Amino acid sequence: MLINYNSEYTLYILGAGIISKTLESLIQPESTGTIKIIAYEGFDKLPDNSQCIIGISDIHARKNIIEKSKYKNIVWPTYIHPTAIVDPMAAIGQGCYIDALSYVMPGAYCNEFALIGPMSMVSHNTILGSNVFLGPRTTLAGSISIGDNVFFGLGSLIKDKITICSNTEFLMSSVVTKNILLPGTYFGNKKISVKI
Repeated sequence: MLINYNSEYTLYILGAGIISKTLESLIQPESTGTIKIIAYEGFDKLPDNSQCIIGISDIHARKNIIEKSKYKNIVWPTYIHPTAIVDPMAAIGQGCYIDALSYVMPGAYCNEFALIGPMSMVSHNTILGSNVFLGPRTTLAGSISIGDNVFFGLGSLIKDKITICSNTEFLMSSVVTKNILLPGTYFGNKKISVKI
């Protein structure tokens, strides 16, 4: 289901990988408008008032597009997969993509540009900052606060009632059980920071 979308204008899906192609195949049957996939580099050439959805997994590229969009008048529709469950008491920001079989529980708040991968769960009273990427099968327990530009790899598990700062990445199968207050890259089930 597309939200905040006008079929009279072209919808641009940014990125040339699997996410953008999946988005195109999902949106095409329900849209009466034109849909085009464009490479990340093509964003600079888009005219003002374009409609865009980000179909890129690289958190740095996503952040760069969002920063550039501040100088353009872009409309950011949201896409929610038909098999995803978004509770009416949850809030979803502009430019989000909620993938298949995902569940956003009551009281959760997904800020703008969040991408919730397939079979992921955002539990009650969890707040996602801008540009948070949840890889497939990521589970966020309840009452979590996550900053901006945070990436969770495939199968990450995050304990309830913790805080994660902005500009942080967790590699696949990470288990987060304590607050993360320093930006960096973390992996495994221990808090081990790796310099980028």
